[in-house]
Amino acid sequence: MARIAQFLLGWKVFPVAGLIFALALSMFAGTNVGREFFPEADAGMIRLYVRAPTGLRLEETARKFADVQHEIRSIIPEGEVGFIAEAIGSPEPINLAWVESGVVGSFDGESSYSSPVRTRPLRDTSAKFAKN
Repeated sequence: MARIAQFLLGWKVFPVAGLIFALALSMFAGTNVGREFFPEADAGMIRLYVRAPTGLRLEETARKFADVQHEIRSIIPEGEVGFIAEAIGSPEPINLAWVESGVVGSFDGESSYSSPVRTRPLRDTSAKFAKN
């Protein structure tokens, strides 16, 4: 062990080069980790989180969701809309363990869009939603 320590103290370039190599490798891995471990999948469904102004009544929130649905149907061609499902308001407390949802009140919810026939990747459609 002492011989290794003496060698490394005599040749300081080796530990520094090893450190630089390790840092470069970790930076390369950090830029590609999302692509490798979490590949982009096109399952034919887009899930939108919709939030109206806080304190809005459930009926008014439903009108806002209808506006969102109308906008979705104006962006996506009619033949590509399979169904649009809406879940307005927070789920029942027993379902919170089973339902993945960030909904907290009657003023927000989720809208899911399914496309049975796709002529283009859904990431293009998602980009159109983001623009609007």
